[in-house]
Amino acid sequence: MLSSAADISAVWRVGIQSPCVTEQREHFESTITADAEVISIDGFVKKLHSAVIGVTLVKRDSDPKEVYFNLYGIHSDPHTPFQWEKIAEDWQPLNLDFIPFQLTHTQILAGDQWETVFLLPGDDLKVHMYRESFSSEVCYQEEPSEVWFPELQDLPSSVTYMDMRLIGHQRLSALGCQSGYLKCALVDLTSSSVVKYWSSKLIDGPITSVKFFTFVSKDARFKGEHSNITESLSEFHLLVGSAVELAAVFLNVMEQGLSNPQALPSSHMHDSVLCTEVADVNWDGENELVLGTYGKEILVYQVKRKGVTMIYLFSLS
Repeated sequence: MLSSAADISAVWRVGIQSPCVTEQREHFESTITADAEVISIDGFVKKLHSAVIGVTLVKRDSDPKEVYFNLYGIHSDPHTPFQWEKIAEDWQPLNLDFIPFQLTHTQILAGDQWETVFLLPGDDLKVHMYRESFSSEVCYQEEPSEVWFPELQDLPSSVTYMDMRLIGHQRLSALGCQSGYLKCALVDLTSSSVVKYWSSKLIDGPITSVKFFTFVSKDARFKGEHSNITESLSEFHLLVGSAVELAAVFLNVMEQGLSNPQALPSSHMHDSVLCTEVADVNWDGENELVLGTYGKEILVYQVKRKGVTMIYLFSLS
């Protein structure tokens, strides 16, 4: 999902075999005005025809700065077709007293029920959690995150990026900070306790992205020789992007922790790495690592246990 001022572009796919659908809509101009700068955006599907979208933004011309977290689709009807117009009109603004960074979502286990929550780190050294409220006129409200996310507490620097994977009743979390501090943790969801964690300060400068990946692509798991393979904790690796240094991968985090980084060659030669993605670019059933840089270059790497190789470089300038 991408955003520029009041324009929202979304790409979605229903089912593994279905083609991607891309739409761009301008129905958000009444709530995201021309003087607003979008900081981060995220969304999730509640049911087949129901989506919730979150947008953080700052008003450029306001003094002091006005910062908001807008939520859209908060009353979405799961029985009606997906309509951008209805989502844009169904919104709730939340005032923020901090500068937000990445907006993401994950699930918590409340009793025997799974709930999806938004997580929003800020420059106040906290990671804020926003949860749907069923007993209040306000549909989403902030709740203390320490009850559900013990791995996000007492951090030495502001979190700039997070990634989380749920495997059964366990959560594997990775977070990168403004200072270069990197942390991974395995959390038991039933007791909300940290089972194991690793930390590192090998990276100098802000971390711009962290992303878990596996060698086998998601699509390949549903067909052919990989059809019986399911994800397990032992096969997760971590991709880390940096604003200053080489991007790196940490293979088999559960066994090796964060002690053995492998640098992505030449990833620092095209200005700062702004974003990363994991995808099967060449359709061979295995994931490649994709980096987007401030220098308007897209770098694609093939990663094996024996090393990392750049296989494509695209220029957007």
